Amino acid sequence: MPGTGKTVIIHPPQEVESDFIDYPYYTDVPARLLAARLKTLGGFVHLLDAFALPGADVRTLRGGRTMFGAPYAALLERLGNADFDNAVIHFTPYMLQTPYLEGLNFLLGRMRELRPDARLIGAELYAGGMHRVEVDETRLRAAYPQLDAFVTLEGEKTVPEILDVKKLGGFLLRGEAPEAELLAGLAAIDGDLLDLESYRAFLKTVAPLHKVRQYGVDENTLPVYFSRGCPFSCSFCTNPYRDYRSIPLEECTALMERAAAEGFLRLFVLDDSANARQDFHALLESAAEAGLKLVFPNGLRADLLSEEVIKLLATVADELTVSAESASARVQRDIVGKNVSIAHIERVAGWCTDAGLPLLVHWMVGLPGETKAELLETLDAARRILDEYEARPLIQYATPVAGTALAAAADTEEDAVFPGQQMQHRPTFLPGETTAAELTAAVDLLRRRGDHAATAKVIINITYRCNNHCVFCAVGNRIQEDLPFDYVSGVLKRYIKAGVKQLDIDGGEPTLHPELIDIIRYAVSLGYNPISITTNARRMAYPGFAKKLLTSGINNLLISIHGHSAEIHEKNTMAPGGFEETMAGLHNAISLNPGDVDVGVNTTLSVHNYLHLEELTRTLHELGVEKLNIQFLTPFGRAAAEIVPDPEDAAEIVRSVISKWRDRMTFQVINLPYCYLEGLEQFVAPDLGKLSRNMVFVTKEEVNLYKYLADTRVLDEGCSSCLYRVACDGKYNFESTQ
Repeated sequence: MPGTGKTVIIHPPQEVESDFIDYPYYTDVPARLLAARLKTLGGFVHLLDAFALPGADVRTLRGGRTMFGAPYAALLERLGNADFDNAVIHFTPYMLQTPYLEGLNFLLGRMRELRPDARLIGAELYAGGMHRVEVDETRLRAAYPQLDAFVTLEGEKTVPEILDVKKLGGFLLRGEAPEAELLAGLAAIDGDLLDLESYRAFLKTVAPLHKVRQYGVDENTLPVYFSRGCPFSCSFCTNPYRDYRSIPLEECTALMERAAAEGFLRLFVLDDSANARQDFHALLESAAEAGLKLVFPNGLRADLLSEEVIKLLATVADELTVSAESASARVQRDIVGKNVSIAHIERVAGWCTDAGLPLLVHWMVGLPGETKAELLETLDAARRILDEYEARPLIQYATPVAGTALAAAADTEEDAVFPGQQMQHRPTFLPGETTAAELTAAVDLLRRRGDHAATAKVIINITYRCNNHCVFCAVGNRIQEDLPFDYVSGVLKRYIKAGVKQLDIDGGEPTLHPELIDIIRYAVSLGYNPISITTNARRMAYPGFAKKLLTSGINNLLISIHGHSAEIHEKNTMAPGGFEETMAGLHNAISLNPGDVDVGVNTTLSVHNYLHLEELTRTLHELGVEKLNIQFLTPFGRAAAEIVPDPEDAAEIVRSVISKWRDRMTFQVINLPYCYLEGLEQFVAPDLGKLSRNMVFVTKEEVNLYKYLADTRVLDEGCSSCLYRVACDGKYNFESTQ
């Protein structure tokens, strides 16, 4: 029995890459569980957790790495006068993938000096839900010669056994998996072992990090395990634990009650396969009774979910994540080994829609042996499920982690080396006839599409009246009238109540609306921010009006200029003398700017001006304009086919201008299929923002801007094998201008 000695369990601080994956801020859970196990056996045990010491926080190290927890010096301070016979040091995946940690080596050296007769034992312990790194005995012994032994895999059964023996029987000892019954009683909250006040203070410092905000991690979120192992064998997974064991429900329920009593609001469930347990429905009911929310960061199996479970999840979870990986049945069967069908995913998506439960879907692309057709099948399915069910896609590249079946499929040994515990931003494997640039661009576009799934902005056309008569005006054939203030204020109240805070005021020419300033000030009073105005700036030629508009509360001003000269500009606007007024308005916008209004220019390309885009760009730069939106025509209003420039010719000019001026100005290209600017897709990608914008017409119709425009686009034969179709609906059809 370990009661014959004094044991300290040490969880060191974690040094990780800034672009880390998994959950370094929750890696102390295995150390806490081992301490709890030793305590149940009657031994004297002390837990020294770098996450639960006064002053534990998050800090940036040299080289951009990040450290979680109190520094090694804080551990040494507490070990200085400590009396212990055994020390078990928890080696997390982040520590095992790093060849040498100077702070850890120093800690072990000082421990050896302080207690020369004590045993120093490293232990991997169970870190499910995260990538496992294979233990390299040679490297480990060379880096940390102070260690007497190292226990791989799970430790609750093996570590207590070796603490009692006189001779360890070797350095590298394989941990034996504890049975489900043995796992019972491993409390994750023990006030005698864990300084809860310091631990919660640490979690509070973690919460603001960008990479953890999506999970709602804070001082009120407790990490737990309700099961161990996974009964499935996916080819990309490093998990060696196929012996699935669920912790008895009564133990899980007791843990939830204790967590609620301690003031925790959420449980971060680190299980590899949380809903593989047969009593998953009852587990959710226990969480509901305890008043706790559950977070399942590793996703649930879609084929093991039912409509009733989804309804219950909607009461205890803020969102649900499931893993689809591939939409191809062959890839699922022969490459991934997951065997979850798209029918399963769509069924769950439908249930989530009905229950009002936001859904996220994991997809994996760039798999070894995947064809381009199968890749497109996956991308198309991800887009379709996003569009139909608002299920946001979480897309990753197939990563050949050492020891997995995917690594065995790698072409070279270099491909099989896992790039640290961090994200992979480029594909290792490419389907035939697909370039890395093409695939990464498509993945980025699909991610952006997902980011704009929810409405974030309202665009209100407050008037269709205008003092220009542009040849391509999209609303030039509509009734020339204003929206009344009362109607606009009602729209503003409705959208702000729905959580929409971004506002664009458009037209027609919005500065002709007699109550424009009142509308802006009312929007400010409701909390809209940012507020943007698109205008031809002719009224801003009057300094008094310009100053009034610039100080009304707007954040962004976009001025429409369609040529670098009066001749070119007025061929488009059909308003003699308008160029001089617009340029005077631009001058006033810059010179009278109070400093908090972002001023940019919008130009619409037609047969009259596209050849002169370079001259316009140079003119704007000389005037101090730093942002230029380049807009291609859409088949609405007066935009007849004869004024539309050849898109390939116009795109080449746009490419030339961006390539020459991109270091000096910011560009955005609007209404152009991505294939015309291959390699510069990032300048077209912001156009996906239209997905999150609702437009209110003067006629009081309301439409989603992206879908409204997409109805006039067509996919031709060349689009069938194009990866960009994840974010593109084809070319605009001008045969029937609306």
